[in-house]
Amino acid sequence: MTSPLQHIVIAYFYIFSYLLPVMSTLNLYLAISKEREQDQPRHWILMIAEENATHGIFYHITGGPMHGKPYEVTIEPKRVESHGIDKRHLIAQILEKREG
Repeated sequence: MTSPLQHIVIAYFYIFSYLLPVMSTLNLYLAISKEREQDQPRHWILMIAEENATHGIFYHITGGPMHGKPYEVTIEPKRVESHGIDKRHLIAQILEKREG
């Protein structure tokens, strides 16, 4: 049985593997933020970056009741080795498409 998060990850995998003009191997990660305040939930991020890249694209949620704002999906470039990230888990690799 798959969880909702696994369904999201699988959907992202298919979107990126079929829609992006892939030039090299892309890595899809689930990143977990560092704990900012005690007893507060950790932030999670979907990150996609080329193999050995210093920067990637982060897909994450901002806002919410703790911030007094509606939830919003944020897509932005950031450093792969961001100081706010505690752990990064490789979920999938999207390999270069070869013609022919």
